[in-house]
Amino acid sequence: MRRVWLMLLVLALLMPLCALGEEPAETFWGYFDRIVYIRPEAGSDVSLGFIPAETPVELTPMDERFARVKYDGKEGCVYYVGVRDLPEDTPVTPYAAYLPSAKYLFAHPMDRAESLLTIPAETPVTVTASVGKFLRITALGREGYVYAHDTADMAALKESPANTELYSEAAVTARVYPLKNAEKAFDLEPGRVYVADAVCNGHYRVTLAGQIGYVSAGDMARSRVSGKTVRVGVIGPETPVFSAAEAGTACANPLETEELALLESQGNGFYKIKDQPLYVHVNDVVSYVVQLHQGQRLQTLTQAEVRAMPTGEAECIAIQDADQVYLAEYSVEGWYLLRVNGQWGFMEKKPEEVSALRVDGTLMRTAAKVTEDAQLFTDEGEKIDLPAGTALFLLQSAGRFYGCTAGEHTGLVAKDKVKILGNDTELTAYSISTPTDLAVMDFPDAALGGEGFTVPAGEPMKVTGFNRCYLMVEYAGQTGYAPQQGLVTEESRGLPATEDVPDYALVLDKSTLMAYAFEKKEDGELGKLVICAKVGIGKATTPTPSGTFTLGKKERWHRFPRTYTPHTTEYVRARFIHGWPCAGKSEARVSNYLVATGRVTGGCLRSPFEFARWVYMNCPSYATELTVVNGGFQAPENAETLQVY
Repeated sequence: MRRVWLMLLVLALLMPLCALGEEPAETFWGYFDRIVYIRPEAGSDVSLGFIPAETPVELTPMDERFARVKYDGKEGCVYYVGVRDLPEDTPVTPYAAYLPSAKYLFAHPMDRAESLLTIPAETPVTVTASVGKFLRITALGREGYVYAHDTADMAALKESPANTELYSEAAVTARVYPLKNAEKAFDLEPGRVYVADAVCNGHYRVTLAGQIGYVSAGDMARSRVSGKTVRVGVIGPETPVFSAAEAGTACANPLETEELALLESQGNGFYKIKDQPLYVHVNDVVSYVVQLHQGQRLQTLTQAEVRAMPTGEAECIAIQDADQVYLAEYSVEGWYLLRVNGQWGFMEKKPEEVSALRVDGTLMRTAAKVTEDAQLFTDEGEKIDLPAGTALFLLQSAGRFYGCTAGEHTGLVAKDKVKILGNDTELTAYSISTPTDLAVMDFPDAALGGEGFTVPAGEPMKVTGFNRCYLMVEYAGQTGYAPQQGLVTEESRGLPATEDVPDYALVLDKSTLMAYAFEKKEDGELGKLVICAKVGIGKATTPTPSGTFTLGKKERWHRFPRTYTPHTTEYVRARFIHGWPCAGKSEARVSNYLVATGRVTGGCLRSPFEFARWVYMNCPSYATELTVVNGGFQAPENAETLQVY
């Protein structure tokens, strides 16, 4: 008996040592073909939850009957006798397939397996093994299982002949398979024409530098040129040219350098070069389809590069200086196509380098002269030198430029190279004649004006307006400028006597309701006071704005809802300097409206007739400034002696 107890004691002492030498239990994956309950510990009657049949789970054996498990957020132990191993993969030679619609990627080849992610529709996959009704695949950098019936063999995508020329208005990605989620093959340039040799699964197949790619048909357009598009091609001295759209009509290439040319039409596989009796074969040129603009003008803000093609890697054919103006008739995404130095080129749409020239507004026709040598940027995209003293008619304001005409040319000239002389300003038209022949000039300046036409003595002519010291006259369908001698009536009295009109500056002090007109000194300071007047200004709800404004459009009579105002000059949008409101177009009929409103206006500067008339006739628009202050203006000492009430 003692011997038995000794043996039991030895065994009890050896058992912990044996346990220390055992390896930890190995974790494995399996599933049950029945429902299995999770218990907090072996032999417990408490259920934490259950594992459905045929659900893959990870098991860590505790002994021969129980194993630790974690499932659905619950951790405990299960009776794992009867567990089954997961199905084994059967490797296959890897091949390309795709998923026609979005599907789950499972961690194991079983119905109740965990979903790793959702694979989008039309995603290429690589099949590496099969297992029952599942395939093991690699997709989106992950490996897992999908149902075999949810995949389609890539070889099943059939291609049909296309032979179609295509382009896109924006950058488009071509992919290695005709699937929207396939890997990128290369990028297609905006506007560039590509030849699709096949179509498959809603994708065109194109080749670039020997590499095949597929692009969605919805991203492309047929390259047929329409009323809104133009084709342009890159043609070099080595490009074969033909005298007709036939292979046997090759002729000498007149080009010495590579350049862009507009391509008019296509026939028999050839393009015709615009304005030339020459043709090129479609396979011999890289061409682009560009969008047509209605004469969009551009201004360079800094130096800008012009390239042979709309890509940053293309050859730079010119570098343009700042403050140059161009006419961009065409564009493709990210690039303007314009004519520079007689040659077509692409300028990138970089806001820091080039911007669309904003048109500020249409001017009254304004006579001006060039003060120093300048350039006229014509509507045709050319540059014409304008020597100092050149006569201009300004028609438009656009940023730092005036839209103008110079002789037979129309274009833009820098404002700082121009001096405004006077505006074509309307008068109430009247007819008159002279006892002698009257020479009428085509420009309101004795030195710059040329011969216009002659009005015979005694012939009636119509006086319609003035420009500086000259009257605008119409005769036999012609309009020109004539001296005032013998043509002035009460309507046109008060014009400057000579061309030598000083520059003026206007000031309004809202605190004293006083408006002043001063001659400007050469340094821009206020000089001699010419005229001043007590005026009406805006009320609290429609105030006269403060600041410095440039005079704008002038009207002999401006129509307000209940009155007309004479000699009206706009100084800011919908705000005017004008005379007393009249019941009709007659200064003898001052409106009773004044009785009710007094000197309060809707924001305009309402002045006596004499002051409004003087501003109207002596202060050129777009060159004369009005400064409005809220108080503190120190009037010259002689201001009182020149007041007009």
